Amino acid sequence: MTPAWHKLIGKIIEECALNKIQFIFSGEEKVRLPNETEEAGTSGFFDGTERTLAIGNHDGWKRTLIHEYCHMKQWIDETSWFSNEAEKDNARFWDYLENKEELNKEELLKIITTMVSCERDCETRVLEFAKLYPELKINKRFYTKSANAYLMFYGFLLKYNKWYTDISPSSCPELLIMMPSKRLISIEEALNPPDKYIKRCLKYCFASIRIKTDND
Repeated sequence: MTPAWHKLIGKIIEECALNKIQFIFSGEEKVRLPNETEEAGTSGFFDGTERTLAIGNHDGWKRTLIHEYCHMKQWIDETSWFSNEAEKDNARFWDYLENKEELNKEELLKIITTMVSCERDCETRVLEFAKLYPELKINKRFYTKSANAYLMFYGFLLKYNKWYTDISPSSCPELLIMMPSKRLISIEEALNPPDKYIKRCLKYCFASIRIKTDND
């Protein structure tokens, strides 16, 4: 880890302490919320309700740290994406993915549109952060492609209510090659992924399972 990243982590720890947020840099690859099972987990998260910023120990931890830190900044800025209503919708969405709740098309579109808006703002903050701190040497073009592949996955979720089981869309070479590197895609683009994206996502991001498609 370079001195610049050491300094950044110190800054984040101080900011977390100031806002009474718990900072976790786990020794494990995945981190979990208190109500998640051992099989669940993610590479990192910020949770406003739990007041926790948590990052797993994996190859892409730097990218995850900056992304989740920017979610924390959204929460500190009291954006609408972290309102009580938005938090409830977010919980409903995850229950929907686990088949615990049904959402009609209008409800699903509303919730996913809000989530894409939140994520796009977060990615915008990350890229602005990269410009402010060039010493971190964040590859902005690669990050933009990665962010775009992730944003478009929410459009995939309008059709298939399943979170990826294998490689993340943001790390999948076959999806990254399709993405622009100099701009973030629009919300409209994210919500309407091309057929090629859908097919590659099914093939690579769900390699270990089979999802029923319209052709079945």
